[in-house]
Amino acid sequence: MSAHQADPDEYLSVNEESPKGVLPKPLHSVTYQTFRLYLIFTFFSIVGVLARVGLTDLTTYNGNYVGGVIWANFASCFVMGAFGFSSNEGFWARVLRSTGAASKAKLPMYTGVTTGFCGTLSSFSTLLLQVFYQAANLTNGKTFHFPNRGGYGIMEFFSVIITQLAVSMAGLNLGKHFMNNVVEKRYSLTPTLYRFVELGCAAMGVVSYVAVLVLTIVLPQWRAWLFSCLFSPFACFLRYNLAQYLNLIVPQFPLGTFAANTLAVVVLNIVTLLNRGKSPSHSGRLVTKVIQCQVLTGFADGFCGTLSTISTFIMELCLISRMFPDGRGMGYSYMYGAISVMVSFALLVAILGSYSWKVGLLETICAT
Repeated sequence: MSAHQADPDEYLSVNEESPKGVLPKPLHSVTYQTFRLYLIFTFFSIVGVLARVGLTDLTTYNGNYVGGVIWANFASCFVMGAFGFSSNEGFWARVLRSTGAASKAKLPMYTGVTTGFCGTLSSFSTLLLQVFYQAANLTNGKTFHFPNRGGYGIMEFFSVIITQLAVSMAGLNLGKHFMNNVVEKRYSLTPTLYRFVELGCAAMGVVSYVAVLVLTIVLPQWRAWLFSCLFSPFACFLRYNLAQYLNLIVPQFPLGTFAANTLAVVVLNIVTLLNRGKSPSHSGRLVTKVIQCQVLTGFADGFCGTLSTISTFIMELCLISRMFPDGRGMGYSYMYGAISVMVSFALLVAILGSYSWKVGLLETICAT
C-alpha cells in the first residue's frame, strides 16, 4: 500500500505536482530516500511474513472454531487502522514539524509500517485459497468434511468471506479508536525517537536479509520459512510500485491493489497446483523432492502472501465510501469489494479447482 493511500487525508492528492516556486529535490537525494525506504520495506516484510506464517500455524488445529490467516488479517488491520487514522496534528505533529514533511504519508517509517508490515502481515490470496478449500469441500486440499451438496459449498463460501471481512473491518475500527482515544490523548512521537527507529529499521533491513541468507544454508529444516523471508521483500516492492502507479487512475477502483491481489491469486494457484497436485498419470505427485516443496511453500507464503493484502483492501473500502459525499461512494466500495473477491475466486475455481476435480490434490510433501 502506498503511503498516500494509507492516509485518508491524502487519498486524492497522490502524484500531485510540486508547488510553483519550489525546486525539486536533487536526484541523489531522491535515490537515497528510495533506497532507505526499500531497506525499511525489507525489514518490515520479513517481520510481517514471519508473523503471518507463525500466527496461521498457531491458530490452525483440529477442532478450531476460527483459525488460520484470519488472526493475521485482524492484527494487520488493527495496526493499519491505528496508523492510517492517526492525526497529523496529534501523534505525528512534532515529527512533521521537525522534518518539514507535509503529512505523515511522506514519512518513510509510516510507509514502512503500513505498506511493509501491515501489507505483508495480511494476505488476500491466502484468504481466497481458504475460501476455495472450504467451498470446494476440501480441508487442506484433501479431506472431505461435509456431504457433497452444492448448497453447502455456497454456504461455506459466504461464511468464510463474511467472517474474514467482518473481522478485518472490526480490526481496522478497533485500531482507529485505540489510536484516537488512547494513544493520541497521551503521546506524541518525538523527532529523536523517530530518527532512531527509522535508521534502525533501515539498518536491520540489511542485517535481517543477510541473516536469512545464511540461515537458509545452515538450517535446511527451516527452509520453507526462510525461503518465504527471501521472497517477501520483492513482493512488497512490487505491491508498493503497483499502488504508486495505478491506484489513482480510477479513484473509485484502486487498480494497483486490485492488480496485486489478482496477480498473487493467479501465481498462488499455480504454486499450489505444483506443490499439492497429483501426477496426471496418477502414478505419484508433481513435486517429489523436499527442497522443491520448501521453495514452493516459501514462494506461496513469501511472494504470493506478501504481494496480496487485506489491510490495504479494507482501508480502501472505507476510504472509497467517504470519497463521494453524494452517496455514490458506498456503491463504488461494494462494487470494488465484490469484483475483487469474485474475480479472484473465479480464477481459483478455473485453475486449481479444475485440476483438483479432474486429477486430485495431496498434502504437501513437506508436511508428510
